[in-house]
Parts: sequence; structure tokens; C-alpha cells
Amino acid sequence: MTSKASKRQSGQHLLAMALVGIGATALAGCSNLITSGNVINEHIHGHADDPQMAPADGQYSLYSMFGDGTPLHTVPVRAGDPLGFRTGRTGQIDVVAGDDEWTMSDGDYIWKRN
Repeated sequence: MTSKASKRQSGQHLLAMALVGIGATALAGCSNLITSGNVINEHIHGHADDPQMAPADGQYSLYSMFGDGTPLHTVPVRAGDPLGFRTGRTGQIDVVAGDDEWTMSDGDYIWKRN
């Protein structure tokens, strides 16, 4: 027969294993953690946005927050140029980088300076 302390230890072990599994799954595809560069701007699905200004000249890459870490777009941008997202039609966002602009499905995205 197992003691109460042994059952409690077993329960704590199962809880710890579950939390590690959830954490690993959540982090597995997070581009924010698996790609280099500083996050400059982000868009969260369903939120209204206005572009910010690029802080410095450089190459900026757009990533899906929960993608495989491959840039969706990489563009040269100058300091002070618009960089970010604009609210588009329902289900879409307008992505802005300097003079470039394109429409994408609404999702979770980040701009990073390379």
C-alpha cells in the first residue's frame, strides 16, 4: 500500500511533467525566441494597429510569431520610415515597411531588425 506522501509526490511529478510539456509545445514554434534580432513591432490577431517608425537604417524581417522562424519578408528600411501594421479589411492586415505595403491574413506577426 502506498503512503499519502508517495501519492502526493507522484501527483506533483505528473503536474511538473504536464507543465514542461505545455511549455515546450508553446515555445516550439515561437519565432520571437528562435530567431536573432530585436523585435521592433508586433501585431496580435484581431487588434487594431498603426505603423511605428523604424528606429534605424537596416534590414528588417517579418515573421509569423508561431512559425518556423523563416522570414516572410525581408526589406531594407531607413530610420524614420513607417514599419508595422495597419488595420485592413475584416480578416486582413496591411503590412508596411518604408514605401512597401502588402495585405496579409490577420494573424500574429513581428518585425525584427536583423
